Amino acid sequence: MYEDSDTCKTRVPIEGVVTDDDVKFYAFDKRLSYSKKKSRISLKNLNIDLKKFLDTKKKEKKKKSKSTKGKKLLIIGKNSHLRYDEYRLITDSYDVEVKPNGDIKAIGSSYGDIIKFSKKKDVFSMKALRIKDKVLHPLINFKGLQDGRYSITKKGNPEKVMNGQIIVEGGVMSGFKAYNNILAFVNTLPALAVLHKPGYSEKGFTIKEGVAEYRMINKTKMVFDSIYIKGTSATIVGKGELDLEKNTIKLDLAIQVAREIGKVIGNIPLVGYILMGKDKSMTVGLKVSGSLEAPKVETTATTDILSLPLDIIKRTLQSPQHIINK
Repeated sequence: MYEDSDTCKTRVPIEGVVTDDDVKFYAFDKRLSYSKKKSRISLKNLNIDLKKFLDTKKKEKKKKSKSTKGKKLLIIGKNSHLRYDEYRLITDSYDVEVKPNGDIKAIGSSYGDIIKFSKKKDVFSMKALRIKDKVLHPLINFKGLQDGRYSITKKGNPEKVMNGQIIVEGGVMSGFKAYNNILAFVNTLPALAVLHKPGYSEKGFTIKEGVAEYRMINKTKMVFDSIYIKGTSATIVGKGELDLEKNTIKLDLAIQVAREIGKVIGNIPLVGYILMGKDKSMTVGLKVSGSLEAPKVETTATTDILSLPLDIIKRTLQSPQHIINK
C-alpha cells in the first residue's frame, strides 16, 4: 500500500472483528477494509501495488496444503491508483478480480476515461481508449505527448516482449531532446527553411493525428516498427529503437512538407537528402542517433527515405476504429 507516488506504508494499525463465519478487519483509518466471507478488499484514498500483492499471495499459497481451495478475490478502489510493475494506472475507481491462480481481470475509470487490463499466466494486456495525456504519461513513462487524446493497447510477456500501439488524436509533441535537436538542425539548413512554418514552434510540433507501433523487449529496448505523425504543415514517418539500458536512440525519419507550401519549395535546389513529389511536396530524410541526452541529427540519402513504411502506416491510420473492435 502506498500514498502519493511512492510513499509506502510500513507500520499499519489494524482493528477488526472475528466471528464464526467471517473475519473483518480495517486499516489506515478504515481506508482499507477486508471481508473474508465476501473475499473482498475495499480501498479508499489509498493506492496498491498489485504485482507485489500477488507475489505475496504466491508465497502464502506455497505454504498452504494442496487440498486447500482458494476463491477469487475482488479488490474495489475509489480515488485509488493501481501500480503493476513499471506501469501506473491513474484511476478514480476500479474493480479488480484476482483468481486463485493469480490471473487478473480489471476495469478502471480515470477522469471519465475507461482502462481495461488483464493478466493470464505470463501474458499481460491493456487497452485504453481516447484517454487524456495525464493518464497516458505513467502508462508509457514518457511525457513528450501533451494535450490531445490517445488510444493505447499493449499485450505480451513484460519479462520478454510486449507489443503495443498508440493512436494519437490531436495534441502537441514536445519536451524531449530528440525533438529539440531536430528543430535546431533544421534551422541550420537553408534548404529546409520551409519547415519553419506553423506546426513547428517553441511549444512543440502540433499533431493532427498519428499512430506508432512498437515492441518493448526485455524491458530494456523499445523498437518502433512504424511511426506516423501528421502535423499542421508537415508529416513525420519513421522507425527505429531506444535502448533504455544504454540510454541511446537510433531513428530513421522522413519529414514531408504539406502540399500547401508547394509554391515555396518549387524554388529550392535539389540536394541528396531531399525527395520531391509529383504533388510538389518535399520529403527530407534524417537520422537521429547517439545518447538520449544529446542525440545527433544528420541528413540521410533519398534512397533511404524510400525504405520507410509510409504507405503501410497510412493504411493503419485510415481505420483507427479497428482498435476498438478487437
